[in-house]
Amino acid sequence: MVASRLGHTEIMNELYMFKKNNALKMDLINSKSMHQTPLIIASHAKQLKTVEYLLSRDGILVNDRVHDGWNALMVACEVGSTSIVSALMKHPKIEVRIMRNNGYSALHQACLGGHNEIVQLLLPAMTTSFINLEGKDNQTPLSLAVWNNHSDVVNVR
Repeated sequence: MVASRLGHTEIMNELYMFKKNNALKMDLINSKSMHQTPLIIASHAKQLKTVEYLLSRDGILVNDRVHDGWNALMVACEVGSTSIVSALMKHPKIEVRIMRNNGYSALHQACLGGHNEIVQLLLPAMTTSFINLEGKDNQTPLSLAVWNNHSDVVNVR
């Protein structure tokens, strides 16, 4: 997990190659604590090369969730990392319609932060009903953008 935060993909690869079988390799890349996984840590730290390395490993749990329902895509949307969101969106198993315990999705996080390029990446993978989905506080992604004065997000088409 430390190597993920610091972007030490060469160390991660050494550890990965040291593991004798695929089950141990998968345990390494998908290690999980209550609040983090290597993929979530790398996404939060904006370590693109680390995210790409992890996504290239067989068995990566790209949608794995931790405390309060956060996953790597939501974290990347929150911190505004367009390049990491783009890399995650290319993974064949990515699921963009997962929600946190409060009902917020990756789209909610992107709109809340005013990250219009990320919103543009997410929208094609969404249904109209999901775009208009309210969190437990009755906020839709659009209402979050309006409330936080992110007019560029409001105007995304």
